Amino acid sequence: GLVTRNPDRAFYGEGVARLYGMVAGTPDAFYAAVQAAKNGYATALPGQITPGTMNPYTRIQPIGGPIGKAIGVPGNVASAIHTFYNFLGYRASLEAQGYSQAVKDGYSPFSQDFWTQQKLHAQFPQDAEKAFDTAVKEGQRGTFTAPLGPSGQSIQRAIKDNWPLRLIFPFTRVPGNIAKAVQEGTPLAFLSEPMRDNLTGKNGAAARDTQWARLVGGSAIMATIAHWTASDLVTGDGPQDPKQRAEWLLTHQPNSVSIGGNWVSYNKFGSIAALMNIGANLHDAGRSMTEGEYGDAAGRVTSAAAHWMEDTAGLMSLANLIEMMHSNGDQRKISYAANQAGGFLPYSSFLRQTGSMLDPQMRDTKAFTDALQNNIPFAREHLYPLRDWTGLIVPNPRSGFGSIIATKAQNNDPVDREMQ
Repeated sequence: GLVTRNPDRAFYGEGVARLYGMVAGTPDAFYAAVQAAKNGYATALPGQITPGTMNPYTRIQPIGGPIGKAIGVPGNVASAIHTFYNFLGYRASLEAQGYSQAVKDGYSPFSQDFWTQQKLHAQFPQDAEKAFDTAVKEGQRGTFTAPLGPSGQSIQRAIKDNWPLRLIFPFTRVPGNIAKAVQEGTPLAFLSEPMRDNLTGKNGAAARDTQWARLVGGSAIMATIAHWTASDLVTGDGPQDPKQRAEWLLTHQPNSVSIGGNWVSYNKFGSIAALMNIGANLHDAGRSMTEGEYGDAAGRVTSAAAHWMEDTAGLMSLANLIEMMHSNGDQRKISYAANQAGGFLPYSSFLRQTGSMLDPQMRDTKAFTDALQNNIPFAREHLYPLRDWTGLIVPNPRSGFGSIIATKAQNNDPVDREMQ
């Protein structure tokens, strides 16, 4: 009866169908990713026109020959990653659309006939052109590579024509799409006209259901994280005052969750990590304001913005610039300049992550050359180890497998706890 009265809805079972699509589509996605790594450009989805030799994201023709292949390795890896998740999102969308159509046809999900029809609709949609177009767009949404709207495209053109801005914003499409994904999970969604039209039902009931689900889900994540932060189970960026921060770092790790006696970083979880960071920092900023520490509250908000730009949206240059302007002293300026210079080194990300993975200790960087050396494997180990305010060497949370997800054992020393 509900389906007959209003068939244009988003159904709960579509989520299950999407999960099945991601699992079932993994072999094809893996094969396509391997092809992308070999070719240096994203593999086309079924029905798409092969993009040719130009990278569809950078719009740059690859350099030929052995030197070009060596330089292009990081780009090839990025193309493979984008292709893998693009194919998963594409297949998940088709399975969800097949589920929706089977419901609209009047079948019950508890019957075998329903799943026969669902599979048939996923493989051979009634409106094939519309279904495949929707699947392509959802695949792009999952990899944050969808074309930006008019405002975003205007910003892209302005940055392209200004080389200093290109240094600060080397990428715009992916950060812009991540920002939109985060906005959808907060009340700020009402500030976007397309999102607002979805929320008010102007674009149909299915779009309304989906947009509200993202808003409610994101808000629930932030509220839950704020509660866990109050219980000292989750952390934000931490105190801004140098003395308080030094004491806090003895027993905590920024932007982490307490799991099994360890602080485990949540930085690498995309837009969900941004929502977690917002929830944790809003709690800490609210507590600072209650205690009358307005400067600390403002600092937490600024630091949260910089953290989101660096770890979630990929805008490391802008994040470093904001941190440099906000902090006192010359140390941050040195780090900012070194990070900017280090970004121009070949395989800079690979070198930085490899060096961190192999080194069990954090290093003390006081000069510009020290900060550069800290990004080079084996060379960083010739720097003095970093020590906390008690004189103990600070372990590197990104050594070993921590290079993927930073992990730090919780410190329950009663003296350190009391000092905090």
